[in-house]
Amino acid sequence: MGHSHHIGQSMDIAEVFANEWHKIVATVSRDFGDIELAEDAAQTAFSKAHRLWRSGLPKNPGAWLTTTARNYAIDTVRRSKNYSDKLALMRDQPGPDEANELLDPQLSLLLTCCHPALNLESQVALTLRLVGGLTTDQIASAFRVDSPTMGKRLTRAKNKIKAAGISVDSATHETLLERVESIRNVIYLIFNEGYASNSTNELIRGSLCDEALWFAQLLCQLDPGVNENYGLQALVAFNDSRRNARTDREGLPVLLEDQDRTLWNPEKIGQGESCLRHLNRQQPFGPYSLQSLISYEHVAAMSFEDTNWQTIYDLYTLLLTIEPNPIIQLNQYVALSYLENTLGVLDKVELLETELSDYLYWHTTKAQLFARAGQVGKAVECYQNAVALTSSESEHRWIRRQIDKMT
Repeated sequence: MGHSHHIGQSMDIAEVFANEWHKIVATVSRDFGDIELAEDAAQTAFSKAHRLWRSGLPKNPGAWLTTTARNYAIDTVRRSKNYSDKLALMRDQPGPDEANELLDPQLSLLLTCCHPALNLESQVALTLRLVGGLTTDQIASAFRVDSPTMGKRLTRAKNKIKAAGISVDSATHETLLERVESIRNVIYLIFNEGYASNSTNELIRGSLCDEALWFAQLLCQLDPGVNENYGLQALVAFNDSRRNARTDREGLPVLLEDQDRTLWNPEKIGQGESCLRHLNRQQPFGPYSLQSLISYEHVAAMSFEDTNWQTIYDLYTLLLTIEPNPIIQLNQYVALSYLENTLGVLDKVELLETELSDYLYWHTTKAQLFARAGQVGKAVECYQNAVALTSSESEHRWIRRQIDKMT
């Protein structure tokens, strides 16, 4: 379900679904303390809407859907055996004064999906299902598993939530502080799955990137004033702005230096820039904020030659102080290679071998550095080592093409 547009003048049913799904699931989950019931209720309300709205939308589609979903939930509860317990639970809903302590139901829903009792796979799948409103089929094909497998994964996760007695209405600002990092991690993972996906199904790749961008926007709306939330949204927007230039007609990867910058999406770049304006310079920057500033330097350069490598190098140096990791180190060395002698940098890159020897991009980076230093034989050797590490047909073809260019 795409979330590209938020409430506009002329909305169609699909847009209403995109805007309202997560709100309804969140509200009904909070009021009835049951995620599965909420999901069924939302599904039923949307099916009814689909039948009844053929001639046009009601005045307030969101209210209509919420009422219909709640009525369905009430009827279901009435028919169930533990009717009196459920009603007692509903009566215990906080009054308006206590409600201020609780978070927005949508944010509570996100926090529930990212509960530490769930493994990362389940957190990602549940977020896409409950907050994103994607169908089980869509999530299954995005993660390249079959629908029954994904259905079981979702059911297990929902059962775990039930068994652990996790209720959507229990999220407080403490929970938010504890879990917001997990939420950001899940959103970034969803984005990367779409962005670095080896699947040839363009649609799925694109739609996962769209979902991630939408989740990042939602998080900024629900939890504003936090640098890392804006940093994440900016990072996703900047990276995604290059989507159309990242592959050629044959679906092969196109390196940043060879990309046609006129294909970059100016709206997404603008969105990222406006997020950067929200960053509070008084707060220390976290990893997403720093990565978004690095990404900004790439999109701000008119050409590859104009890239401000010194700033990028300095930002990576800062990033390494908070996230010492060999892949970030490798990226820092790449920036350094545009500022210093390439062969000197290659010696540094070689030192990462123990940590990165099975990392495809360590080999292709070395190959590119050797090629720039005029050492063709060594470059070809590095590309040949890289071939063994990829199962992606398009990466395979791309590496072969680099070798052919040099030999």
